[in-house]
Amino acid sequence: MYFDGMRITWDEQKNEWLRNQRNISFEVVCEMIESGQILDVLENPGSKYPHQGVFVLSIDDYTWLVPFFDTGNEIKLITAYPSRKAHKKYGVS
Repeated sequence: MYFDGMRITWDEQKNEWLRNQRNISFEVVCEMIESGQILDVLENPGSKYPHQGVFVLSIDDYTWLVPFFDTGNEIKLITAYPSRKAHKKYGVS
């Protein structure tokens, strides 16, 4: 799976945790990214990691944030979580 020519990867244990705890998977997130269903791409504010960004997505009528690392040739998804603050900003209903 790719975004802007970069391969998208993730940790399979984290993916299983997301399925069990948040009813979402990186496969679904990746399909949304690949099909252009991105509300925004942000630099991670306050991040200690200079190459970390955040995809903003609308999932099941709510705004989710998906932090990722950009290594230059690969995007590694870190986690996915619903965000009340982002939902207010992006107005996804």
